[in-house]
This record gives sequence, structure tokens and C-alpha cells, in this order.
Amino acid sequence: MPRWRRIGSTTCWSSTPAPGATVAGGKAGAPGGWGPGGGRVARARGPPRAAPARHGIAVTVVPGITAALGAAAYAQIPLTLREVSQSVTFAPGHVAVADTLDWPALARPGHTVVFYMAMAQLAGLTERLQQAGAPPDRPVALVAQATLPTQRVVHGKLADIAETARSGGFGAPALLFMGDVTRVVEQQARASREPNLEGVA
Repeated sequence: MPRWRRIGSTTCWSSTPAPGATVAGGKAGAPGGWGPGGGRVARARGPPRAAPARHGIAVTVVPGITAALGAAAYAQIPLTLREVSQSVTFAPGHVAVADTLDWPALARPGHTVVFYMAMAQLAGLTERLQQAGAPPDRPVALVAQATLPTQRVVHGKLADIAETARSGGFGAPALLFMGDVTRVVEQQARASREPNLEGVA
């Protein structure tokens, strides 16, 4: 039976494990996107002494799913839906004041946008999207602590979701979903509460 112990990722990559040792590292969120997963793998693989802190360690990457997929499934938000949204875009939310994103493309209707790391710049993010042409009443959903027992989901509009999050005490990590797909779960809940009067005279 193998024995495991938990160490920090910095320690793991900065000191070569003993020969034959197995090291497992986990990365939540989007490790292949804006996370440091790629850099950690590169430092571990080497080749040895080719660059500082590269160790020539054999690495196997076990893929999972990105946070947007898990959060959407758990919050019952379809990322695409016929006649509502035909595409989905993942974007970093912490660069809300930067010009590195195609804001008009993100603001256009008919598709879903998921912003990672949305909390730190939420007010600036929503303002920038409106400046780029997104209407203030565009539906959005904020999902915090996704898939955990402490998960929180709040639905709102682009213009007021930042204030809703602030007053509700929402904190990171959180994803912001924008698009008409965020209305689906509310519509389904409303339909389940309405009496079925079919066939009633």
C-alpha cells in the first residue's frame, strides 16, 4: 500500500523527489488555461540543467474538466442551447480594465460567456461589457464555491450583479456566466411551480 503525504507545489518542483517516488499534484479551476499547471509541468520535465529549476522528472497529466463545465452542470446552467446560445467562450475576468480582450465580441448576443476569476474586478468587468454593447438587462449568474456543499448561485442582470454579489457577501472563487442560458433553470423552476390546468374546463 503506497504512503502519501501532502506537500506544497513549490516544494514539490524545487526539490527532486527520491528515485522511484511517486508525486501527485492537483490543480483546480483551469490548470491548462490561466492556471500555473503548464509551467509546473515544464519545470518538472526538464531536461535537467537546461534551465533553472528543471529536474528531468517524468510527468503524466491526468485530465479532468475545467471549472466552467463542472460549475455549469452543478448549477444546472446549459452552456449552449438550441435557439438560445450556439457557442461558449471562456475568458479571464481579472483583466476587466485591460484592452487585451475583444470586448465587442464578448458583448454580442446569442452566445454564452464564462468569466473565470470574476470577483476581484466584477464591477469593472460588468461596466466594460456594457460599454462594449451588452445591454444592462443581459441575464447573468454568479456561481461561487462551485460543486462544494457551500456552493452559492445568484441570478441577476449585468447592471446589478456586482452590487448583488457585494451585498450578499459573495467571495472568490467564483465564475460569472453571461447569456440567456442562465435563465433556463429559473424558467424550469417557475414552470414546476405553476399548476397544470391542461384539460380543465
